[in-house]
Amino acid sequence: MNYIEKFRSEAQLIRQYGENKAFIVWAMGLYLDEQDLEAMANNNLTDNPDDHGIDFLRHDEDDGTLYIAQGYYTNRVVANAPAGKAANLNAACAWLVNGEINNFHPDIQDSIKAAREGLLNDEISKVVLVYLHNCGESSEVNRELATVKNHLQNLLKDHEVEVVAVQLGNESLERLYQNLAANIIVTEDVECPFAVKYTESAPGWKAAVLTVSGQWLRDLYNRYSGDLFSANYRGFMGNCRMKINAGIKQTAERKPQDFWAFNNGITILTTHIEKRGGKTCLSGISIINGAQTTGSLGSIPQSVDLSSTQILTRVIECSDPATISDIVKYNNTQNRITAWDSFSNDPIQIQLKEEFQALGHMYNIKRGFSNRDSILSIDASIQPLLALSGKYKDANRSKSTLFESRTLYTEAFEHRGARNVLFACCLNTCLQRIKAEVKEKVVNDRASESESKLYNILSVIRCKFYVLAIIAESLHKLLPSLRETKRISFMPNHAKAENYSYEALVELIKPVIKIVSLQVGGCLGDDFYAKYNDSSSVKNIASQVETNVSSIEASAEHIQTMFDELNNALCNG
Repeated sequence: MNYIEKFRSEAQLIRQYGENKAFIVWAMGLYLDEQDLEAMANNNLTDNPDDHGIDFLRHDEDDGTLYIAQGYYTNRVVANAPAGKAANLNAACAWLVNGEINNFHPDIQDSIKAAREGLLNDEISKVVLVYLHNCGESSEVNRELATVKNHLQNLLKDHEVEVVAVQLGNESLERLYQNLAANIIVTEDVECPFAVKYTESAPGWKAAVLTVSGQWLRDLYNRYSGDLFSANYRGFMGNCRMKINAGIKQTAERKPQDFWAFNNGITILTTHIEKRGGKTCLSGISIINGAQTTGSLGSIPQSVDLSSTQILTRVIECSDPATISDIVKYNNTQNRITAWDSFSNDPIQIQLKEEFQALGHMYNIKRGFSNRDSILSIDASIQPLLALSGKYKDANRSKSTLFESRTLYTEAFEHRGARNVLFACCLNTCLQRIKAEVKEKVVNDRASESESKLYNILSVIRCKFYVLAIIAESLHKLLPSLRETKRISFMPNHAKAENYSYEALVELIKPVIKIVSLQVGGCLGDDFYAKYNDSSSVKNIASQVETNVSSIEASAEHIQTMFDELNNALCNG
């Protein structure tokens, strides 16, 4: 299956957002290795009449990167994507930096403000401009993107920000898709003109230690670019991305004789090492540790002689996929996903996985786009679980930050069962879908006053987990079967996949959750931030919601029936 066939098989995503928007979300998920496309669509997809060329906007707080994307999708066979769509990013950048906030669609005004604040406070050090399309890639589009890149770099000249422009068309998207299962993309033989100094081996792998020159590494980077880091989780972040990269360049240029001593060196993965006289031949190559070193040296102009810059190098030969996975993981101790991986063998996660298996659901303790068929996962559940605990502000932190905190990890997962995690994830998905539904009504001018209020609240950055916390607390007050908000769970029979799929559970709870969420939107009103910052507001608003919903139940028998059915489906597990 190729990438476009895989995308077209995403029936629910396409049905929910339409082909063009679904393509933008799916392709960005593939590019960013993001699993939860529904959350990404809710948080990052713009693409409305007043977006001023910004179809997708995402601030990755983990690495200080802002992504701005423009998308084009067609069902026809088109040789090259229209370059004019790439040029639209010029207007998008100008509006992002200097446009009047009130002239943006209300949906994205808060996102634009947050992006500007991130730039002003030096929290954003890299901006990636992406033109997504399902056509052939062209040099004409690349020229337009180069112009856009230079324009934005000039607009941000007072900030230390690197700007990168990327064309993701048929060729690049297919490579990314095929890459999901491949650790080494550069499969050809690569000659390393340096001799092996030392060897080591164990069952499943063998390794060689040698010293290579900066000249060879720079040539390698210039030849293969990003493909050189196919097995490396984060690749090269750019010279403006981190001060350490600037330091690498300075050492190579000013103190090449000290580079070997100052730098940690690099680790290369290959499928075969062969000594040939005083040279070493590698069958395939991927740099699994040292992407920053390689990329920094690769960006030094050819006029600078790097032949005397020496780099300590380990080359590991391995063909076993499981062993390769471990080698890559443990060679990336500073990687931003290590926080996830450090809990992969945690007894809590192992127990949860076993419980989910017994229920017939798949629970994934790995992250990434390749695991997106598994809706239930360690990284998809930590934020809604914290929200159920009332820690909605913590839930709004970046996921990497959450997993770096043993306290927050424990708060989220300790004493939780699979049925509890299942409910938290379903509730989160349910709220995302309610937002999508009311958005469609708002856009088409069919929304009621309460739906408009709810949509305005859910469009505020960082509000979702606050609303989720209030909904959970309200359910605790409204349903007799629930004694504790934190431990709301599905009943054993409801949690079994043979009885209710994940989708069926979301649909089961959605009618009640929509009634409750509409009341939450009405109770929050306009002074959202004042209530958000009041630690007692969750319980106070939940009490108001309880009163309002109880009145609705008393006057409508079918609504009372809906709450009774949900009461029978939930418990404190």
